[in-house]
Amino acid sequence: MTQLGAADLEALWPQLETHFPNLRETAPRMVLNHFRMPGGNYCWSWAKDETRKKLLFLTSLGITSPVKGINRRDIARSLGMLSTHFEQEVKSEKDAGFLVAMKPFLPDATKTDSISSPRLVKAEPKCSFTLTDGWYRELIRNATVSEKIPVETVQLIDIPGEAGCGLLLGGVLWPSSPSSDLFSGPWEGPTSSCPEPLSGYEIAHNQQGRIERLRAEMEDSDSDSAVALTPVFDTMTGRSYYLRDEGGGVGRCYGGYVRRKLPGLYAWKESSKGLFLGKVTDWELEKVLFDQCRLSNNDYDIFCDGIWDINEADTNETDIGEANANDMYRARDYQNFLKTFGAARYDAYQVAILALDKPKLRSMQRIGIPGSWTAEAITRVGQADDLSLAEKRKRTAWIFYDHEQLARSLRDDVLTGLLDWLPREDWKPVLGIIDRHRLDVRDLAAAARQKELHRLACDLDHAQGLICGGSWSVDGY
Repeated sequence: MTQLGAADLEALWPQLETHFPNLRETAPRMVLNHFRMPGGNYCWSWAKDETRKKLLFLTSLGITSPVKGINRRDIARSLGMLSTHFEQEVKSEKDAGFLVAMKPFLPDATKTDSISSPRLVKAEPKCSFTLTDGWYRELIRNATVSEKIPVETVQLIDIPGEAGCGLLLGGVLWPSSPSSDLFSGPWEGPTSSCPEPLSGYEIAHNQQGRIERLRAEMEDSDSDSAVALTPVFDTMTGRSYYLRDEGGGVGRCYGGYVRRKLPGLYAWKESSKGLFLGKVTDWELEKVLFDQCRLSNNDYDIFCDGIWDINEADTNETDIGEANANDMYRARDYQNFLKTFGAARYDAYQVAILALDKPKLRSMQRIGIPGSWTAEAITRVGQADDLSLAEKRKRTAWIFYDHEQLARSLRDDVLTGLLDWLPREDWKPVLGIIDRHRLDVRDLAAAARQKELHRLACDLDHAQGLICGGSWSVDGY
């Protein structure tokens, strides 16, 4: 109906009303489908004058119900306006006429009344989880999804028929810039102005001590990172679903703006390949989402009555010790998940490093250690006032011996911290990694010079393929 001409709509109306008894209810949202949050049934095409005539026709029939899910910012952009205060920016009589025709169908932006009895409500997860050796080994050694996408987020979710939680593993991989070594130095080419990221999701679950993966078929999102799921319960049917923010809003494409999408519902399904988590395509449930979910006044944040605000999911919480028990089911950053649920293992590793307990360290390293744990261990060694310089050097020598593990731990803050105490002769493993992994340490070299560590600064220059004090750039940087 969005694309149907006004004259055709008026001519066909009697027949349409005969075949579709609820037409008077659905017609406004079908005509204005272009301005609603994109869901499963969405139309991009529209014509301003035809839409105005269709709205006036509906009004003449006494149909004036507000359409839920309207994005006022989309209306403003379609009319070439800078803000959603339409009355203050009307530029032509045609725009004014269009807004007059649309007014009866626009929800009152000042009203944010919640639904008293929402059909979809937030659910309470029932599964349990302990980071056993098997789980830990899986997360350390197989931290990818779809074969090549690094895991960014981890979330505990219920799996039908299983008491233990599954782990929803998600990641987004953005295309890297092409690079090459030229005579003038390293060259990095431009990336696409609107690159297409690769996203991947899988669900790991424990099958009698063996960790296996289930499919999770998620729609592509405009988010820069993997997004979380919120468990919800259908009070009418008793079915369980997961609500997911499908992205939109401010983005790197479409001139910095992407249409805010309606949240999506996902559910467990059976196929010939087994159990998987997939998108629910049910128009009745989509209508429920439009009834319960609305855009905030900034036309970006989405609030869903009966369900917590899905935009408040914090994947970087550092502790669940004093938190609500259900906070353990919120999505977390991969490294944070390991540290939170493997707190005893993390503490034991830090203690073993400070004590230089080599048998304990060898045992732990056989399974694997997250790079972030080693980064924090290096920092702790440097800050340990009860250790002499000689003892600190023994501990960093142990850590530096494993070059692969060291490479995973060399964050900028770790390297900067080493400038304060690590002697130049102990930097050789670090310099080798800078050279091998082509790390950009220009800022680190500059910081070394500020501390008057000129010989170390020259070493850092050499590791980047420069002469002492040299630069790849004509402006000296």
